[in-house]
Amino acid sequence: MVATQKGFNLATHAASSFQPLSAYSSATAQNMLHSAMDVYHEILPDRYVLLLTESPVSANGTAADTLARCLLQAWRSGKTSVWVDCSRLHHLPANARDLLLRYQKRLGRRSVKLVLSKPNAEVQHAFADVAPDARPEIRTTEAQPE
Repeated sequence: MVATQKGFNLATHAASSFQPLSAYSSATAQNMLHSAMDVYHEILPDRYVLLLTESPVSANGTAADTLARCLLQAWRSGKTSVWVDCSRLHHLPANARDLLLRYQKRLGRRSVKLVLSKPNAEVQHAFADVAPDARPEIRTTEAQPE
């Protein structure tokens, strides 16, 4: 996803400049070296952005807790769209997929668009069994938001 707003280019913006909310991992991987997911967020003038990245396992909560907090903050932000940048994510946990689908419906009731930006084939496949109107919009290119 390239999100350019007055000189801001999200594609080249380092993840370290995002505000980390905490890392999370699945309960089954608590004691194993396993890939988990960090969630970062940034509020831009025209949208709320979540950046999902691969990370080592952390005991700082669960995947559902962290992503749920981020999505709730996005829902409360009053922005017209919520972009979830998946460009640094290789695998989407099932509970994260379910939360995104729930928030797709919840945000849609407020006419807020949920967009998955640059998901790889595996992340896209996680939504293959969901009707197109019930899943988040998927943007695989660096198109500008509407």
